[in-house]
Amino acid sequence: MTQRDLIKALSALPCFRKVHPSAVAALAEVCPVRVFETGEAVLAQGEDTDVAYLLVDGMLEVSVQTQRTWHHISAIRPGEMVGESALFIHGVQRNATVLAHTQSQCLELRPDALARLSGNVALVALELSLVATLSRRIRKTNLEIQAAWSKAHPEPTDEALPATDGTRTFAGRLRSVFAGRGEKE
Repeated sequence: MTQRDLIKALSALPCFRKVHPSAVAALAEVCPVRVFETGEAVLAQGEDTDVAYLLVDGMLEVSVQTQRTWHHISAIRPGEMVGESALFIHGVQRNATVLAHTQSQCLELRPDALARLSGNVALVALELSLVATLSRRIRKTNLEIQAAWSKAHPEPTDEALPATDGTRTFAGRLRSVFAGRGEKE
């Protein structure tokens, strides 16, 4: 991919659509492109965090291994980042493996390279995109945790809870009245 093609591809990504091409070009100058072949590991669970990637073209898959089982977490599409913890935290290990689902071209993001872009509008756009992505991931994770908790710890309904004398609870009887199924006692 030529530098001109890279700038054109980056400018087409949602996070850079409103950014002037000269700002995108400055980002492309300090962040090299890495090409990953189908099936190649982009990031590996347990490795040290040292780099993040912005997917420019292709598709990546994120998986987590627990004991001997692999769990598919998500697919990454152009314009999304992986490994973003490397931009903020040093000395920790990756918590997921990312594989190239198809041949993929990624912009390599390293903290030292991004520091040289301070004030660049493309960097600001990238940071805003990252915040939005992290917010979506947190929300998705919270919903998955709630669903797993509900499945593992089903809450009995008020009607199913016996009062101390063996009769149904007041809340259960009240619910029956308002549901049009009033009971006679």
